[in-house]
Order: sequence, then structure tokens, then C-alpha cells
Amino acid sequence: MRKALLPINFFILLLFLLTDSFAFAQTVVLSFTGMTPHVGQKLEARLIDQSTQKEVDRATIDAITMGDFTLNLKGEIGKSYYIDFYADFNQNGVYDAPPADHAWRIETSDLTMGMNTYSFMHNTNFTDIQWKQLLSFDFTGMNPHVGQKLEIAVRDINRAGKEVGRVRISAIRTASFTIDLPFLEIGHSYMVDFYADFNQNGVYDAPPTDHAWREMLMNVDGDETLSFKHNTNFTDIQWKQLLTFDFTGMNPHVGQALEIRVRDVNQTGREVGRFRLPAILVPDFTVSLPYLELGRTYLIDFYADFNQNGVYDVPPADHAWREIVPAVTGDEQLIFSHNTNFKDIGESNSITVNFTKMNPHVGQLLELRVVDVASGKEVDRRKQIITVPNFEVSLSGIQSGREYQIDFYADFNQNGTYDPPPVDHAWRETFTAGSGNQSIDFQHNTNFTNVDWKYLMTLAATNMTPHLGQKLELRVFDTKKNTRVGSFSIPAILVDFFFIRVAGLDLGANYNVDFYADFNQNGSYDAPPTDHAWRINFDDDKGDELVKFEHNTDFTDIMFNTAVEELEVVERLNIFPNPFTDRIHVSLDEKEAKKYRISLLNNLGQVIAGSRNWELSKGKSILTFNPMRNLNKGLYFVKFEDQNGNVVVLPLLKL
Repeated sequence: MRKALLPINFFILLLFLLTDSFAFAQTVVLSFTGMTPHVGQKLEARLIDQSTQKEVDRATIDAITMGDFTLNLKGEIGKSYYIDFYADFNQNGVYDAPPADHAWRIETSDLTMGMNTYSFMHNTNFTDIQWKQLLSFDFTGMNPHVGQKLEIAVRDINRAGKEVGRVRISAIRTASFTIDLPFLEIGHSYMVDFYADFNQNGVYDAPPTDHAWREMLMNVDGDETLSFKHNTNFTDIQWKQLLTFDFTGMNPHVGQALEIRVRDVNQTGREVGRFRLPAILVPDFTVSLPYLELGRTYLIDFYADFNQNGVYDVPPADHAWREIVPAVTGDEQLIFSHNTNFKDIGESNSITVNFTKMNPHVGQLLELRVVDVASGKEVDRRKQIITVPNFEVSLSGIQSGREYQIDFYADFNQNGTYDPPPVDHAWRETFTAGSGNQSIDFQHNTNFTNVDWKYLMTLAATNMTPHLGQKLELRVFDTKKNTRVGSFSIPAILVDFFFIRVAGLDLGANYNVDFYADFNQNGSYDAPPTDHAWRINFDDDKGDELVKFEHNTDFTDIMFNTAVEELEVVERLNIFPNPFTDRIHVSLDEKEAKKYRISLLNNLGQVIAGSRNWELSKGKSILTFNPMRNLNKGLYFVKFEDQNGNVVVLPLLKL
């Protein structure tokens, strides 16, 4: 249903609901002259807070009647804003980027008490203001929730459910009301998630403890209206808590890009969200990050692109920091004042797959994974239900210069698991990562590839307090083949509950999960009770598996030994000459085809020659590093990493 946008002030309505006061609302008067070319056309204007980049007010003139006129907006005293406005030059009823429509931006100074007037004379210095469409959300029958908090989040289906905006009402005042949500884009579809805090504990709880709902808004074609009448058809919307990140004193970085990554410590540092600001506009500003879950601890990694080359570089080339948010209890706030206590947060870029024309798979499950070709290790994975034909999915953990493959499939027969094509439809894309975040365009086709999909084992460990600060190592073994399918290591356990994810399971196979905590902290495995070790056995008969573990003293000697695997490689490996002067040769005799990644390191462990991917056929292979005569005399190392994650480091001497 469509609703004509009335020239009312939705910010005033929200301010009334939140504070019952208009004490701080100041009038911004936009005085137009020479607008004769747009007489008869619609004009829309909005006020954007410079510090938060959030819209606080908007107004509409359905048809300009004369060349000179004024329009009023409401802001807050002491704050600076952008005034964005456009004339609907092509008269199609919605905003189009210039020159199709004519659009402009004016920057205000801090508002003062009373009238704040800004003059605008028509010109052709257009700006693409990326106008958002308005969702007017009409509520009725909310009597059971009067006096309770209401929160609403708008999530973009075309962007894998990414939240694009939220509004919070501290207390519902009346049974019927309207909330305006200026977050929509033409052609996109949205989930509108909302809940009333029925038990009034201040945070979201799954229904029926709190009352929560989801409404769908498909294929936006302008300003939209949703009507909701209270009902008990609840939905668990899995609400995320909001991190409000306040920056101050960022003067050295005005004009530079800012990127923030949120990593879940309880998921062993897995990235759960990222935010990029193309340019810092003011020294003091706020960023909202809707990624937190109750009870979890997060690392907030962020950097300013100080050298302005568009990608992350280790400090001091770029300025980078890390903050921690421990044990989330609700919406959280971080206050950061610029300093020079930099931290290398590591390179971790994203790869975005832009899907188009996926009509045959709407309603089906989509799973994706990104794999490092050299090591064979899975870097990240995502799954979702396809709800629209055109959408994007982002995966993280990409590093420049490395080769990756992205495997993905649509569950065409809808049995919940992967089947080789044509039963399911599967594809593989490969790329070598350049600098910064990457993107790939994929249009549906029938050039299928059997991606040999592997399933995920997730170990959910709880009550691990006795091992905080200790190393944990884990391996998953196929008991029938007596082979290792994956491993994971935590240098130090930081939280008492966590999740470890290992990919590599096959349907119908039987597995042991072997893991230990380095209780005596000597850096290696010792049989219990010196170290604490456990084994869990399970059959994979349904795809992804969740293995639950609560700390106990039922230890098992898992004979966790890396030396045996390393010795097997070392016996077939020959590096010559050693000592060397200008080149080295690496010889390896393999029983079957295998992949390695080989790096030359200095005595500090730093890579000094570009790492190489080495694909071996059955039999003997030789790889040459040449020339190296310019290296200083001294001790060096060659590092080997195979496709299963085994690492061998051997010394070299340069004469």
C-alpha cells in the first residue's frame, strides 16, 4: 500500500515520544530563490546530523508553485547538519541521481537559539545525495504494551539482511501511533523486525517473554506504508544489541577513510560485522554498530587510512587501534579519544558476491564458503534463504596476494543438504585478492561445478573457567579413514564459553573430536591429568553438526602429537645447498598429488621472499628460490604449510 508523504515533521513526533519536550528543537529555514525551472515539480528536503550521519527531519512540497519560497526543518541547538534536497526534475515521483533529478547539499554551522536561515539560489552544481525513501509504520491496538519499550530495526534483504537503520521508543504512550523510518532504497526488499519489552527487563528476550514480530516489505518503489495491528503471531527476531561508538579528537584523520571490524571472542575471533566510513567529515562523531549478542565479548578493531592509499597498512603507515567490549549486558557504548597507542590489527578484507537473476532459486537455501587455494583451508562461510533474485553476500578474512575459490550452491531439491549437480545447482569462482575489499559479479547460469561440499563441526564449550589463559588445541579425525579433516588452535582461552568451527565433514562418516587445554602451560601436550584432554565421538548424518561440551574431569589421553606428522614430511624433504650463497632448491618426493605454501623467513620470522604456492604431482618435484645473493649473511628459515594445515619450519644458513 502506498501513502503520500505529508509535509509533517517526523523528528518532532519521535522527540515527543522519547522526551515529551520540544525544548531543544530549533528551526532551520531554507530560503529558495530562482527555482523557476522546477515550478510544478515535487521538492523534498531532509536534515542529516553531521556527527551521526542520521536523518533527523524531512519535509515535502508536493508541487513548487513559485520561484522564491521557504521551507522549514527542525534540528537541535549546538549541532551541525547537512541539508539535502532535490527537485523531481523528471517527475517520476521518486529521487534519481543527477542530472535525472536536480539535487544539492548545504552544510550548516552549529545551530543557535531561534531561527537559523540558509539561502539557496538555483544552480547546476548538483550533488548525488543518495536519498532514502520513507517507511511510515502505523501501529494500532498496542494497548498491552503501553508504557513498555519498543524497538524497530529495518534489514535489507538484498544485502543479506544487513541492518540499515533502527528506532527506539523508550515508552509506548498510546495504543495507536505512527513511526517514520527513512531507510529504504528503490528496488530493495526489507525485513522490518520489532519487539515490545513485555517483561520490561530492558533487553530483548525471545517470545513469549517479549512480544516480537517481523513484517516484510518487498520491492520498494517509493515511500511506503506498513500497517500493523497487535496480534500474538510472534517471531523470534534474534535481536542484536547496539554498540554506540563515540569518537572525539579525530582531527588528524578528517578526510580519511575509517574502517571498523567487530569480532566475537566467543566465536574465536570470527568477524560478525564491519563498517566503513568513506571519509571522516568532522573530528567528533558517532558510529552505530548493531552486531552484539548478550553475554558475549567483542574485539573492536579499527583504523584510519592515514596514508590514504585505500587499504590497511601496519602502523604507523596507517593509524589502528583495538578496543574490547566484555560480556555484553545490553546496548553498549564505547568512547574513544584519538591517541597514538597504535596496534597492528592485521589485514582482513572482505569479498562480496553480487548475485543477479537467481529467480530459479528463490525460497531455497544458499550456502557459500571461501577457501584459500594454497592451504586448502576454509576462511569463512555463510548460509541464508534466497528471498529475492538480486542480492549480495559478503565473506571476510581475505588477504591481498592470495588465491581463493568461492564455492556455493543452491539447494535445488530442497532436502536440506548438498547433492552434486544437477540435483543441486553449484558453482565455483576463483580470484587472486588484490588490495582492499573485493567484489565478484555472478549471474545465474547452468555451468555447474561439483564443489564437493564439506559440512561444519561446531564445538560449543561451556564452563571453561579453569583454563582461562591457557592454550587449547583441537583436531577432528575421520575414524574410518583414520585421517584428520581439520584442526583449530587458540593461543589463550579468553572467555569461559566459546565456539570452535572446523569444516571438512562428510555425510555418513564417523568422527572423533580430540582437544586439550595446556593445563601445565609448558606449550605442548602432556597426558592427563598434567594437561586436560577429551574425546567426543559423533556420526555426521545431517550436515552441519553442533557438538556440546561442558567442562568436566572425564579426561582421555588423546596422544596429541604433531611431531609424527612433521617427521613424515621431513623425511621426504631435501633443501640444498645448505649453507647457500645465491639460491636454494627444495626437493620433495610425494606419494600423491598435494599442495604446499612455501615461505622464506628471516631470523625474526618475517617473510622476506614472496610466498609461493607449490602444487606437486605424484613423485619427485623440485622448486628453486633464486636469486638470493643480496641477502645478508646469517640464519634463515623455510616454512612449509600443507593443505591440511601441517607446518614444518627448517633452518638455512647464508654464507
